[in-house]
Amino acid sequence: MRVLSLSNQKLYNKVRIINRLTKHVWLFAFFFFLSTCTQPGRPIAGSGVGGDPFSGGNSGPVVVEDIELRVRNLNFNDARLYAISGGSRRRLGQVTALSDEILKIPWQFTDRLRIEIDLVTGPSCVTREFMVDPGEILELQIESRFDPTGLCR
Repeated sequence: MRVLSLSNQKLYNKVRIINRLTKHVWLFAFFFFLSTCTQPGRPIAGSGVGGDPFSGGNSGPVVVEDIELRVRNLNFNDARLYAISGGSRRRLGQVTALSDEILKIPWQFTDRLRIEIDLVTGPSCVTREFMVDPGEILELQIESRFDPTGLCR
């Protein structure tokens, strides 16, 4: 009887080894197939990158598009321009008297924007607040008679 149990044990060990090898072969085949189906550099679902958009993680690179600000200065003074958004003030550049200039503002998402116009030897004003999307083109004309009560506050 003892011999019979040993042969049963040997048969059980062989079946167990074959089952394990079969599982490993299938796992290898699955991952090989998965790696050939995905494009290089793209995350596989469930890897923790780019999966759940509500998880608070970074879902990819943020695309920054510039806002193009076309300025026509009809005034006899140079004008310094500043962008005011989200509590911060950024210098955009200076537009010389009686000239046109195109200024670029890096912009990531829809947000409120105000432009501060500061004449070098004259008054300054801030435009009213307006919503701006990335990639927009804005036009600003500084009149020869600078009236801070017009569109500025």
